[in-house]
Amino acid sequence: MNGRRRIAAFVLAAGLLAASGRAETAGERLRVETDTGAWELVVEVVRDRAGWARGLAGRPGLGPDEGMLFLYPLDRTPHIWMRGMRFSIDVVFVAADGRVVATARSLVPGSTRTVSPPRPVRATLEVAAGTVDRLAIGPGARLAGAGLPATGPP
Repeated sequence: MNGRRRIAAFVLAAGLLAASGRAETAGERLRVETDTGAWELVVEVVRDRAGWARGLAGRPGLGPDEGMLFLYPLDRTPHIWMRGMRFSIDVVFVAADGRVVATARSLVPGSTRTVSPPRPVRATLEVAAGTVDRLAIGPGARLAGAGLPATGPP
């Protein structure tokens, strides 16, 4: 490989690495506040179209306090499906102020049926099936951190 090709390959690789670093961030803390208490999840944050499309597909699973948070720059109506998924998940649809708009429970792995919120949202949280019930997450609950607004006084 000549010098110019090496430089071009290096620049391309560096650009892809930098772009992927901005698109997804692992290990951010997300606070979940419901009528029954407050919990902390560790989430991977996804901010780009490629990450939104890929989601959790192909992964072996999630731990009980883990998740993937999809942040959108503007309110949108996401259409969630389970193609390529190996495990069941719960989905939480979140408004720009961090309030939960709606949830979907125990989505079936491999299904091409889509699930969407009743109105546009700013974020979608995917967690292991059973988490929505275990933490009593429902409309009106609040999520904060990991790119969502900080919580205010109760």
